[in-house]
Amino acid sequence: MGNERKQLKFLRDEEDKKDDKLEQLTQSLDEIREKFGTKAVTRASLLKIIKNNRKVSN
Repeated sequence: MGNERKQLKFLRDEEDKKDDKLEQLTQSLDEIREKFGTKAVTRASLLKIIKNNRKVSN
C-alpha cells in the first residue's frame, strides 16, 4: 500500500510540474505576442526568436 501511495504522489508531482511548465510557456507566449504583435506565432518563429535571443545574451 505504501508503494502505491508513493507512485500516486510521484504522478501528482509530475502532473504539477507539467502544469507549471504549461503556465510558464503560456506567459512566455503572451509576452512574445505583446512584443511582436498578435499575429499568429508559429513554432518555427518562436524557435528563431529564442535562437536570436541566445546569440544576443552570449
